[in-house]
Amino acid sequence: MADLTVGFALCGSFCTFKKAIEQIEKLKNNNIDIVPIMSYNAYNTDTRFGKASEHIKRIEEICNKKIKEGGNHPL
Repeated sequence: MADLTVGFALCGSFCTFKKAIEQIEKLKNNNIDIVPIMSYNAYNTDTRFGKASEHIKRIEEICNKKIKEGGNHPL
């Protein structure tokens, strides 16, 4: 699966973030280039499932690139 680029987007289903991040790790371990994308709310909202800043840091570490954050501007 080399030379494959995948956009991986997270939105407001905060209870799924842990499992979603595990899947991002699996993709990355299979040499897939990942473009991380988060909705405005996913990028900015702290919940009982974790702080937004912690999710952002972990995803950016795995992907080795900045998250493209949706909001009132184009990605």
